[in-house]
Amino acid sequence: MSSNQSSGRRGLAASLSALLGVGLVLGACPVRAAERLEPEAPLAARSPASAASGAQLALQQGLLGVRWRVKELLGAPLGPAAGGARAPHLELDPAHLRLSGSGGCNRLMGSFTLEGQRIAFKRVVTTMMSCPQGVAQERSLIETLGQVQRWHIDDRTLMLLNWQQQVLVTLVRD
Repeated sequence: MSSNQSSGRRGLAASLSALLGVGLVLGACPVRAAERLEPEAPLAARSPASAASGAQLALQQGLLGVRWRVKELLGAPLGPAAGGARAPHLELDPAHLRLSGSGGCNRLMGSFTLEGQRIAFKRVVTTMMSCPQGVAQERSLIETLGQVQRWHIDDRTLMLLNWQQQVLVTLVRD
């Protein structure tokens, strides 16, 4: 075998190894539960009566237009905001189906869809302030919102649930 052929095979082997590595890394990346399920039609594509009845139910039960302070994330209680950070909270705008709030350090914003007890948060982004504490908790909150499928209110407590009805985020009305 010539040195050119040997060199070419080593290059090919290195390229295949790199591609396999990328595939393994991508395969190991978590996929949001919402992305694994069959997607529902967007709220705008559903009948206006369906979208209106979902928003009406949410308004009647006090989900929308209220400031919700995050009390627990994935079963772990959140302590008070430290170092001048804001308490993590969410607000759901009924007129524009927009999410706003704070992850504790950064402001967060996004959109949501709503149909009855179903809710899905979309394109949640944050500002990019540098914070000495709470960044991991903030990141976890944003990732967890991507897994939310349903909501339930019991008195002044909002529970955001996954498709298995497990409570992911517990919030209290401010």
